[in-house]
Amino acid sequence: MLALPEIDAVCVATPNFRHAREAISALNAGKHVFVEKPMALSRAEGSEMVRAAARAHRFLGVGFHLRMRPAIQKARALIRSGAIGDILEMNLQWSIGREGESQLPPL
Repeated sequence: MLALPEIDAVCVATPNFRHAREAISALNAGKHVFVEKPMALSRAEGSEMVRAAARAHRFLGVGFHLRMRPAIQKARALIRSGAIGDILEMNLQWSIGREGESQLPPL
């Protein structure tokens, strides 16, 4: 598949221990890569994936699908602004209701 010129991008959704190896192979083959989280099993693997993307001039995306939700963006803004102090630890839960929407109130 990686040798086919008509393939521009791949999605790596294999078991976690294979993410880095398969993403790097795809990047080295000139493909853009979207990888499911966790991106890698170690910082070293993740760093190598980022370096491979830079060398290949290809996009490397990671599946953090909730990060653009309004509640998450509001929390991020509050943390960055310092409005809620220094965060030492966080414990987050996300609940999906029958309609597919979060049951948590927006921040």
